[in-house]
Amino acid sequence: MWGNLFTRLELFGQDEWCEVDTGNCTDGTLTASQLQHAMSLHESPQKTRTATNGIAVIHSVDLPAYHLGANTYTNMYIDTLNGRDISTLGLRLLARNLVTLNFPNQTMYLKQQHVGPLPFMSMEEDISIRGFIKQLKETDQLPGISKEVKGTLLPDPRFEEGTFLFRPADAQSKITTNVYYRFARPGGEGGTWALQRAWRLDDLDRLIEEYPVP
Repeated sequence: MWGNLFTRLELFGQDEWCEVDTGNCTDGTLTASQLQHAMSLHESPQKTRTATNGIAVIHSVDLPAYHLGANTYTNMYIDTLNGRDISTLGLRLLARNLVTLNFPNQTMYLKQQHVGPLPFMSMEEDISIRGFIKQLKETDQLPGISKEVKGTLLPDPRFEEGTFLFRPADAQSKITTNVYYRFARPGGEGGTWALQRAWRLDDLDRLIEEYPVP
């Protein structure tokens, strides 16, 4: 419909159309009537802000719980726009699920992986930790990977916050298993980053090797 992807699902016990909006970094939007219904189910939802973008007034609300089909999600950050007559599923909600799109059968499957939101680093923390990782690699201090091997370290939400998977850039690389690293700031935010763990898994996520951490 209208060049966008829509799905029909049970939202707070009612059958609704929702737009799949991967460009929305909140959990999504509800129509004004749907938001009022959702807020009526909770004693103290928190309104976080009211703003205008020159076209529509945006109201943002924190919902303690959110019922989507048979699943319940917590700590939802929801927007509503005056005059908007359709709800959306945002990236923050989709990220809590394993999402499968079956285009031939026009079906979307959501397999819940997390009840609460995934932890996301701030932009400042992301820049900081990537600088630390780059320094480790350039000085040959990343266990299991030599500094000559090119690739990308990607956050892996299946594990604790600060866990990264190394993905080689060269398909012919001798690295054929998954190498993981976990970083943390023992002194808290603003402290120095440290490599806490390094390990290798096979394709079934079975442990192959633990590397000593310098």
